[in-house]
Parts: sequence; C-alpha cells; structure tokens
Amino acid sequence: MKRLRIDASKGEVWMRLVAGRKYANKEITQFYFEPERTGSYEIICNSVKRIGIVVKSDYFEEEIESRNNKENFIVKWAATLRCKKKYTFFLSGINDDRIKYDVIINYIPEPQCTYFKYQWGLLNKENGLDINILPVWKYIRKSNIKIGVADSGIDYKHCNLRFLRKNDVINFTGTKSNKDCEPITQCEHGTHIAGIIAAQPKDGIGCMGIVESENIISLKVLGNLRNENVSNKASEAFIKAIEYAEKNNIKIINCSFCGKTFSEKEKNAMEKAKNIIFILAAGNNSLNLEQKPMFPACYNLKNSITVAAIDKTGELYATSNYGNFVDIVAPGENIVGPYAKDSYIKANGTSVATPFVTGVCALILEKYPNLTPYELKKVITQKTNVTTIESLNGKIKSKGLINAYKIFNSLEEIICDNLYHLN
Repeated sequence: MKRLRIDASKGEVWMRLVAGRKYANKEITQFYFEPERTGSYEIICNSVKRIGIVVKSDYFEEEIESRNNKENFIVKWAATLRCKKKYTFFLSGINDDRIKYDVIINYIPEPQCTYFKYQWGLLNKENGLDINILPVWKYIRKSNIKIGVADSGIDYKHCNLRFLRKNDVINFTGTKSNKDCEPITQCEHGTHIAGIIAAQPKDGIGCMGIVESENIISLKVLGNLRNENVSNKASEAFIKAIEYAEKNNIKIINCSFCGKTFSEKEKNAMEKAKNIIFILAAGNNSLNLEQKPMFPACYNLKNSITVAAIDKTGELYATSNYGNFVDIVAPGENIVGPYAKDSYIKANGTSVATPFVTGVCALILEKYPNLTPYELKKVITQKTNVTTIESLNGKIKSKGLINAYKIFNSLEEIICDNLYHLN
C-alpha cells in the first residue's frame, strides 16, 4: 500500500519512498525518504519525456536533468544519506497528465572488511561528505589502465597488494636498486599511496582501494624518506620516470610529493607527455600557492590535476596548501592504508588525498578510454560535477570535493546525448 501524506497547509500530496520498491504514478510528483540506516543510496527515475529531479535536505539542494536512454528518459542521483534524516524529491518539468514515470531508490551495500568502517573517504556516515564511490562500483569496479605511482617504492608483498601483477620497483634515483623494495622502511609512503588506490582485502582482512587493478607500477623517484636528503635529486628522477611511462603506456601518474624548486625541464617533460594525466599533491605547508608556489603542483598544465586535502567535516585540512592553482579536494585526514610488513596506518595531508583522484581516473579511463587527459581533467573538475563545499569558495578552483558518481553520470549523459563538445 502506498504511504501518502497530505500537507494540509498547501493541499499537497506526498508519497513516502521505501528503499528497494518501485513506484509508478502519473499524478504524484513529490516524494520523501527517511533512510532506515545510514549509507549510500541511488535514486533512478524513468519517464517517457524529459523531466528532472530536485533533491532537498536540510543541508543541500540539487537539481538533476534526465538524459535520453534510447526508448525513454532517465534521471539518476546518488549520495550518502543519514539515518532518520528527511530527503525530499520533486519531479520537475511535468506539465502533462499523460507523462508516465517510475521511480525507485536503492540502498548500496557497503564492503565487508575489517577496516572499511574507518574509510570515511569512501563512506562518510557522519555527514555524507565522501567521494560517492559506492554507487559507481555498481557499474564499474575493475580497470586495466596502467597507473604509475611516482614515489618511494611499493611493497608488493603486503597482503592487500599481493594480487597486483608482480612488478619490480623501477628505480630512477640512482641509488642501489632492490626489486623487492627492502628495507621496507624505504617504501612505506609509496605502499600507503598504492593501497589507497587499489588495495584489496584478503579474506575480509584489510581495507578497500578505489579500483580493482593489477596494473599499479612503482616508479621510484624518492629516496629513503627517513633520510634527510629526501629528494635524492627527485626532479631528475621524475623526468626519467615520465619518459619510462610514455614508452610503457602508463596513462596516469600519481605524484604525492611537492617541492619549492621550479624546474623548466620537469615542466616541459610533463607537458610533452600528452597521453598521461598527472595527479599532483598540493603540498602540506598551509600556504596559498598563488603567493608561494610549489612544484609540480603549480605548473598549471592541461594534463595535470592538483589536489588539496579536506578533513572529515569538509573543512580544508589544517596543513593543506590551497589557492587558484588547486583544482579539487579529496579526503586527507586519518586515511587508512597498507604500511610495512602487512600493517596499516592512518595518514594525513595532500599525499593521501591525491590517490583518491587517481583511483577515480582509472575507473573513468577504463570505461571511456578515448578521453584525453585534458577532457578527463575538465569533467572531473567541472563545478557541476563536484560536491560543492561553501568553505572552499575562494580557496579551491572547483570549490568542491571530487564526486565519482556525478562524474560518471555526466559522462553517460554526454555520450548518450552526443553533446560532448570541448573548447
């Protein structure tokens, strides 16, 4: 039986949605939903003509237009919703009694592994501010895109990384190479970054990466991070790593490092690598990068995305750099990931925010392999595709947090409607 409510003050009829149940009605266009449990939800509405959905709660309002889906039109929206909070949905654009539609809201089950409850960047049960990845996993989870992690090395023996295709740690630092990345203390940072991108729990033990991928390739450009000489001529090593990546069809390079020195050679090497998207950490100096630029974060290239960090409440993380050189933010506080000798840690800063964007890029390119790095950057950082956070206004170019579901939904709309025209 349909559960209806009449607003006596306005004479309006509302229908209560229950998760998992499909509703079809050509008269009622206003719905409300109160989740029985906090989690990720997706609402899908099919109609015979183009309509839209306006979603409202006490902390946001959003409008989504339908797209052509061959025989009908479809509207899709997803977010992390909180238990017992009220969410209202208005169908807009219905001015004809003959328009028929159906609507359903589905709960997206969360992964069952030991540390997922701490991975607020993937599912933030406190306020819904996460990268909105769970509903994307309904449609795509794996990627064969080659991802380079330009860092300190990766411990491929970690239990959550053993599924990776066994690669040597490719060493560009000029120091003695060790393919198994020993001692482990030399590659803890890179191991953590690789895990945020692509960790997979073993028998339910461990944490979840953003993408299931075998193709995480360690490009060692940093020396022993316990050594005072951290860089080990990192810029020269990074240039060599870029050249290697170009020759070996690596499409994404995660760069969770930052420095004060501008390098024309480094900038040119990145710019010339037109088939690679570089995901760059903004740095952890609490600086406005427009006043004190850091590199490679501030080269401002068409094939790079610079990432700042936010905390669990959605505020810019205390040490994160910011400014108009920064394209987008990602979770950067207490981020769980693999560490040395099958252990795990929580880490902070833009280093751990950057791989969130890298993982999303790998999923996008798997589904849309013909996107250029420029097109990929454009769709990820487009203001309508991020979760807007008011406190980031004037600090971050896109004013928001990466939103994987919005990105995928917008690309589906572009492809289906054949409207993808880039300047």
